[in-house]
Formats: sequence, C-alpha cells, structure tokens
Amino acid sequence: RLCQRAATRVAAHRRLYPPLKLADLAMQERTVHRLTAVYQPDVTLSDGNLLLSAAGRAVNYADKQRDISENPNIETPEAMLDGLYSYLFATRPRATPFTKSIAGLSWMRLLARLDKRIGGRLLTLPDAIIFLDVSPETALARLQAKEEPLDAHENLTDLAEARKMYGAVVQFFQKQRGGGRAAVIDTTNLTVAQTT
Repeated sequence: RLCQRAATRVAAHRRLYPPLKLADLAMQERTVHRLTAVYQPDVTLSDGNLLLSAAGRAVNYADKQRDISENPNIETPEAMLDGLYSYLFATRPRATPFTKSIAGLSWMRLLARLDKRIGGRLLTLPDAIIFLDVSPETALARLQAKEEPLDAHENLTDLAEARKMYGAVVQFFQKQRGGGRAAVIDTTNLTVAQTT
C-alpha cells in the first residue's frame, strides 16, 4: 500500500513514477507467489504480471518522441520488447535507443539479478495470459466516469500507445511461451460489469 500510494502521488513525474510503480508491481507479484504457496490452488488468476505490465506501459515513460507508429526512427513495439527483455536478462546486455530512454530501467535490471539470485520468481512469465482489450476512447470514458482525478498517463495519447504495446506484449508472450497461451478479448462494447 505504501508503494501504491507513493506511485499515485508522483504519477505526473515521468522520472519518479516508473521506479515506484515497479516497486508496487513487485509487491503485488510477491503477494501472489506467497498466497499461492500457502493455499496451493490448482489455478491462480492475478491482475497483471510485473514483467508484462511494466513492458506494456514502458513506452509511456520513455524520453522520446511520443508517436511510435508514425515515426520511422523509433523502434517497432516488437523490437522494443525484444530489446527490453534482452537488456534485463542477457549476460551482456546491449542497450537500444528505447532501453536507454526508460527512467528506472537500471533498477529493474538490478531487481532481475537479485530476483534470480534469491529465487523470488518476481520476473517470471505466467503460464497463460488473458488480455482485455479496449479502445483508448472507451478506456478514458470509463476512467472519467469514476469521477476521480486522472493520473498524468490517463489520456488518449498515452492510452493509445499503451494499447499498441500491450498488443505487442501478447505477441512477445506467445513467442516466448508458444502459441495458444494467450487470449485477447475485446471489451470495448461491453460494460464494466460484463467485463468483470
């Protein structure tokens, strides 16, 4: 809760938010592993995965030109994810323009090394994923309907970029884990109640 509150308070700061959000996601991931160890369920469903969630939103916090689809000098989402994954886990990482632009990425690499050493499995991929896809316009309308202040990244541009990256995350996951382990469900025309 402390990490979550701290991340929420600095959501408008592109340099402070990523490390605190990563800490929040790491705590959530750790909680899932601890609960799974205690209760030993046949199936565990969790909201997000540290590695995949961080990759899906990384583009929103990179110091680069904003539109990744129309600028030919910016890497494709797939290339960004491949570069990010190898940067985190390769013995001799090769930085790409994208990995160089992400604030806090060196902290995540340090976390990956520490996690591997202690066997925490915080940065492991799940067995399967379900991606609830939604248009940026619908996502923004749902956020505004909550009548709570929006975070700095909760705008049409950032939501559109995140959607592209999450689409690439699904492809990246299937490449790493094999086909048939990811389901994409379009929830744009569903209500929040129907989605949940």
